[in-house]
Amino acid sequence: MLTYIQMGSFLFWSEGSTLFWSKGSNSFGLRGQSELDFPVVRGMKFLGYSFYVKSGECRLSVHPKSYAKLKLRLKELTGRSNGMGYEQRKTNLRLFIQGWLEYFKLADMKSRLQYLDTWYRRRLRMCIWKCWKKVKTRFTNLCKCGIDKRKAWEWANTRKGYWHISNSYILARALCNDNLRRASYPFLLDCYRKVVS
Repeated sequence: MLTYIQMGSFLFWSEGSTLFWSKGSNSFGLRGQSELDFPVVRGMKFLGYSFYVKSGECRLSVHPKSYAKLKLRLKELTGRSNGMGYEQRKTNLRLFIQGWLEYFKLADMKSRLQYLDTWYRRRLRMCIWKCWKKVKTRFTNLCKCGIDKRKAWEWANTRKGYWHISNSYILARALCNDNLRRASYPFLLDCYRKVVS
């Protein structure tokens, strides 16, 4: 016996411990149950997706393992020693982020992306700071970004590490979100809004 529930434009069903999927139908079901047992599907991984229940409705989310893979790949693309130039890094990030979001666009993930976006922007600031290797370059670019000359000279000569500096108020002001957008760096939330709109 199969029990079904409306689930977008996809058909999911289970036989034993295996979850099956087929495009083109509008239902979700588990074999051998008179009612859908939501705890059975909660947290289950299928094609990178997971399931959760909200207001009595079964909904899609991104599985934690898929988030971990996303973060790992972003960490690789924003590594400070991977030899990428500005333009190559932007291109690779844009292609990866847009592709990942297109695949997972059926999932509810806005709040998770907000948290991940903060970490991702800090990684971008770290990469840019690393590219400004010399004191003179750092000083010049900080001044161009609107930092006072005295403060710019002080921070251009800092001995603190790249990751530490990326979270400083001075770099958050110099490389604010608007400046990063103007430099054509893709943001997770911005791309997500375009995908789901």
